[in-house]
Amino acid sequence: MRERAAVLLLCAAQSVDVLGVTIAVIGLPEIGRRFPGAEASTQWVVSGYALLFGGFLVSAGRVADRYGHRRTFVWGMAAFLAASLAGGLAPGFLFGGLLVHYAGWRSIFLLNVPICLAVLLFARSLLPARTERAGRGSLDLPGAMLVTGGLLAATGTVRVVLSWALSPCWRPSSWWRSR
Repeated sequence: MRERAAVLLLCAAQSVDVLGVTIAVIGLPEIGRRFPGAEASTQWVVSGYALLFGGFLVSAGRVADRYGHRRTFVWGMAAFLAASLAGGLAPGFLFGGLLVHYAGWRSIFLLNVPICLAVLLFARSLLPARTERAGRGSLDLPGAMLVTGGLLAATGTVRVVLSWALSPCWRPSSWWRSR
C-alpha cells in the first residue's frame, strides 16, 4: 500500500510540472497585453520554462545520487512552491481562463501551491530517505550549465532563423510578385 501511495505522490508532483506549463500557456495572452511589446516574446515564457526545467533535471539526477533522492525531491518541490508563490503574489493577486479573467494573470501561478504543499506534507513519510548510491561522485556544475545553455542557444537560434525564414519579405514568392 505504501508503494502505491508513493507512486500517487510522484504523479501529483509530475502534475505540478504539467499544470505549470498549461496554466502559463492559458495566461500568455493576458501577459502579452499587460507588457507592451511582449506579444512576440510570450512564447519564450513556455519555451524558457521547459528548457530550463529539462536542463536542470539532468543536474537534479546527479544531485539526487549524491545527496539522496528524497532530500533532492523535497528541496526541488519546495523551490517550485516558492517560485509559484513568488509569481502569484508579485504585485497583484482557482481555474484556467476564468482565473486569469477574474483574478489576473499572476494568480495562475498559485494553482500549484496546494498541490506542492500536499506533496511536501507526504513526501517524508512515503519516499525512502536514501539509496545505496547516495554520496558517490561529484557534481558537474559547468557541464550542467553547458547543457542548459546549449539547449537555450539551439532553441533560440532555430526560433530566430524560422521567424526570419517565414517573414513575408524573405519568401521567394514575394520577390517575384514585386517585379
